[in-house]
Amino acid sequence: MKNLICFLCLLTPAVASAGKAYNEGSGGAWDCAKDATVAININNATFTFTGACKAIAVNGNGNKITIENIDALAVNGNDSTITATKAGAIQVNGNNNTVTYGKAAKPKVHSNGTGNKVDQAK
Repeated sequence: MKNLICFLCLLTPAVASAGKAYNEGSGGAWDCAKDATVAININNATFTFTGACKAIAVNGNGNKITIENIDALAVNGNDSTITATKAGAIQVNGNNNTVTYGKAAKPKVHSNGTGNKVDQAK
């Protein structure tokens, strides 16, 4: 529980001051070298993130997301499918999400919602 609280404390300020926020549209591609913190606040969109991302918060529902490298991923929405080649920490608060991470080092994973699947790629 202590690790979860520390993770949330670290993620909250980064996401709150995100330089890139998706509040409308159907998704897109983003290079985290431009800004490493991102908030996704829309539904049913498709995203691709390249480079080293610091923090991504997925607040919308039904999104399809591909991430090259993420330090801290927070999935607060529902019914999203996310693939991260490399991940440091994954926090899933929403429901019925599928998160797959690469074969590199296993990230710290916390799933608080119901029906979530967080697995390593095969």
